[in-house]
Amino acid sequence: MTTKEFLQIGFWTLVARVLGAGLMFFMTILFARWLGAEDFGLFSLGLAIMSITGVLARWGTDQLLLKNVGMHCETEPEIAKGYAISSIQLVLIISSIIAILVYILSESIATHIFNKPEFSEVLSWFGIMIILVSINYTIAESYKGAGKPVLSSYLQNVIVPLITILLGSIFYYLEKINLISATQSLASGALVALIV
Repeated sequence: MTTKEFLQIGFWTLVARVLGAGLMFFMTILFARWLGAEDFGLFSLGLAIMSITGVLARWGTDQLLLKNVGMHCETEPEIAKGYAISSIQLVLIISSIIAILVYILSESIATHIFNKPEFSEVLSWFGIMIILVSINYTIAESYKGAGKPVLSSYLQNVIVPLITILLGSIFYYLEKINLISATQSLASGALVALIV
């Protein structure tokens, strides 16, 4: 890779990350205004739970992929592909188990831990998102290892908040924005990112 190519990739990766951070900030402002303090607090709590359980669901495969896909993608692409597929399968199994547990226990967690029974349905949606976000993150790390950090940054940082803002705006203008529709907008963003 020449210096020019290196600088170009670095620039577009930076653009993707800045754009993603800006979109996430904008999404936070919009949802805080639309949902109000209490509902936005529950939305943020769901995000935090999803982030923590997502780390468990990935089981360190993201770091493994970054190293091993990068090491083999040029000379032995089949080995790199094998690492990626094995990691995605492992993450799918672990994240599905966590998601099922969150779904089954959502009412108990919402009522007994957070003293917020209305958080139960939201938590169920975030449970589903654990699978989508964990697999998407794993795939994105594979792209990083394969020397495609720009694509990886768009998958990790841009698509989810962009789709969430678009769908949230539609719900808002239809006067149907609430905690559940906001969570569904985020889940749809995660699904679109995974499909991409």
